Amino acid sequence: MTLLKYYQLPLQLILCIVTLQSGVDSSSKLNLKHTLEQKESDGIKVKVDVYYEALCPDSRSFIVRQLDQAWEEIPNLFFINYIPYGKAFTWYDEEKKTYTFRCQHGPRECEGNKVHCCANNHIEDPNIKFQYIRCMMEDNYNPTNAAKRCAREYSEVNVDRILKCAEGKEGDELLAHAGQLNSKLRPKMTFVPTIELSNDVKSNVRTLYNLKSDICKLYQGRRPGSCFA
Repeated sequence: MTLLKYYQLPLQLILCIVTLQSGVDSSSKLNLKHTLEQKESDGIKVKVDVYYEALCPDSRSFIVRQLDQAWEEIPNLFFINYIPYGKAFTWYDEEKKTYTFRCQHGPRECEGNKVHCCANNHIEDPNIKFQYIRCMMEDNYNPTNAAKRCAREYSEVNVDRILKCAEGKEGDELLAHAGQLNSKLRPKMTFVPTIELSNDVKSNVRTLYNLKSDICKLYQGRRPGSCFA
């Protein structure tokens, strides 16, 4: 079993950089959307890529405050890609074709990240997906219980399907793919969460506290009154 790739960062922070190499089974990938697929009659939606961790307090704060406010007030101006991985490690056993993960906040976070990966892929409706992920982030320290609790609030969610994914090979492959996407961030991740707006991560610190404003500025179309409220 080998660690695919990693780098040592200042202040003893370890950031895992995962590169899926030949021989790695990566048939299951996160279902992400791109700008050209999101055209509106009066503009093009901003792509918001959220690189986060299931048990990270700062990730929780961003999702339940900044992202929630933007989703409530300007939902037609952007769409969200969820990449739950953060500062994790991935090992791949080429002989057994199995993955092993180590997450910044422990095994529970790896479990939670898989649940979020699977929710991203198995919930089609973007509003239900956001509300479900937001609900789990409010109290995610027991990821299985959070998945079930939030499914009771959103009956459209097939929680059995999500948990089956998270506990099996598909969940491992999705989390490995999240790591691969994380490794492609430029500049590299130094803080969780990292937010990329239409492929731009340069103003991450500002975006963490001014998401709605930044989306409105980047939106290519007629801005609604809520952008100026």
